[in-house]
Amino acid sequence: MKTFSRLPPVQGRRPDHALVSRLALTTCLDRLRAQKIRPELRRADLTPEESEVFDAAWLTGSSPDAGEAIAARDLADKILSALSPEDRSLILMVDLEGRSLREISETTGWSVSKIKMRLFRVRPQLRQMIHKLEERK
Repeated sequence: MKTFSRLPPVQGRRPDHALVSRLALTTCLDRLRAQKIRPELRRADLTPEESEVFDAAWLTGSSPDAGEAIAARDLADKILSALSPEDRSLILMVDLEGRSLREISETTGWSVSKIKMRLFRVRPQLRQMIHKLEERK
């Protein structure tokens, strides 16, 4: 569809082979770049242990034992690794370390409003990743 929407009007002749090939190649490269920037975490990417921990923690709400806690941490690391380094460190500072927005502002040099906006944008991404894992059960 993208190819034909970008082609110049052809008046009774076939589209230029080189143009169509270049559009297809560019589209594929754009898709690969987008995946590299925002990698998608799939349930198939999880090990069996991580999958069990995900099911136990997310679906049943049970608390894991020591072995499951380690697997849960590995699963959290895998989910957080899909975020940009700045967003990942921001989530860790706020939700794991419990730092205030003012402390984070002093550490990063960002304004408090910028921190709030980044948190507002990244939390739905995390929810979406978890829901995708849940759907692929």
